[in-house]
Amino acid sequence: METTIFLDIDGVLNDYNTTVYNTRNDILGKYNISLEKLNLLKQLIKEINGKVVFISALRYDEDFLELAYTLTEMDIQIDGRTPSINGNKSLEILSYLTEHDISNYLILEDGELLDIPEIQEHLIETPTDDGLQDYLVEEAITQVKKNNRKRLISKK
Repeated sequence: METTIFLDIDGVLNDYNTTVYNTRNDILGKYNISLEKLNLLKQLIKEINGKVVFISALRYDEDFLELAYTLTEMDIQIDGRTPSINGNKSLEILSYLTEHDISNYLILEDGELLDIPEIQEHLIETPTDDGLQDYLVEEAITQVKKNNRKRLISKK
């Protein structure tokens, strides 16, 4: 079963050191993306058969398509981006879920989302200064498997 990963960038694919000490002069450098965090994301994608939908405020930047292309070249399947709804990521995610009839998903975000149970049970909140970590990847895998079991039981 495929899992949609709603992905923020800042605070998830970078950390304090990446943003302060970035010396790369490429598209990943422009967005301060850590190769270590990208590898963790790739590990997660492989484990849960994931594809990425961007929820980052950066998704409408001029160079963002270049970033999406670069990630695709790195074997990260990109499935789109959420619509913009007054900068409210929770509503943007709900809209995307409804429009694309998605029930199997995960949210990687460093900020708070609205207290909507449907969203909260799929959220892995990363620490802004540290970004995605090994233990969060494990937590995400466990969470996706648990939510998949719940759905299978409720279908019976």
